[in-house]
Parts: sequence; C-alpha cells; structure tokens
Amino acid sequence: MWSEKRGDVTAFQIAASATLEDWLIGVLDEVELHHGEYSQSPSYNALRVIGTGLSQRLRAELESYGFSRFEEAPDGFFAHKMST
Repeated sequence: MWSEKRGDVTAFQIAASATLEDWLIGVLDEVELHHGEYSQSPSYNALRVIGTGLSQRLRAELESYGFSRFEEAPDGFFAHKMST
C-alpha cells in the first residue's frame, strides 16, 4: 500500500502468541492515540483490516471506538466512523 501511495497507512507486526482478534483489539488504543481526534485533524475515520474477518467480538470493540459501518472484504474488512 505504501508503494502504491494509497494514502496514510499504519502497519503493525503480529504477535505470534496472540489470536488475530486479540492482536487487533490490542492495537486499537495505539491507533486511536496516534490517529484520533486529539492527535491529528482531521482524525482517521476508517480502518482497513487484512487477515481476519469481522466477528461479533471485533464489531462490538470497534463500535466502542465509534465505528458504525462495516464492509466485508475477501481478505478482511473495512470499518468506518460516521462523519461529525
């Protein structure tokens, strides 16, 4: 994605001992800290997740961060926050 210049991209390495769900939930605070409304303007409003599908657990966790629209993708999913 960086080489294709597809916008701002933040990547994390996966902790081999964690499940994909646990790993994703574990980085959400960091994403919010560095890309949320108190860190940049405009703040991020979408996530592109590659490597795991959208489970009920992930959906609930993402909703607690303000995400309200979700799109399945062959290799993961998109999550979108509502514009304010």
